[in-house]
Amino acid sequence: MSEVDGFHELFELMVEKGASDLHLRVPSPPVLRVDGVLTKLEDLPPITDKYVEMMLEHVVTPEQMNTFLTELEIDPVYSN
Repeated sequence: MSEVDGFHELFELMVEKGASDLHLRVPSPPVLRVDGVLTKLEDLPPITDKYVEMMLEHVVTPEQMNTFLTELEIDPVYSN
């Protein structure tokens, strides 16, 4: 599976589980917020720097990318 495939699978998993948020932190597994409860997806591999960069390229504006690069945190909204 490519990293792009994994990107789409994470969003499909969010929909399937009714998650409102996806939290990514290197080098931890992804975390979903479902009904206010954070659930670490232990069965998935830890997030890598490369994965975060690839995902950000797909979901943030240049301004949000600048914010991320200076603050190391953003809260983007993504809809398909």
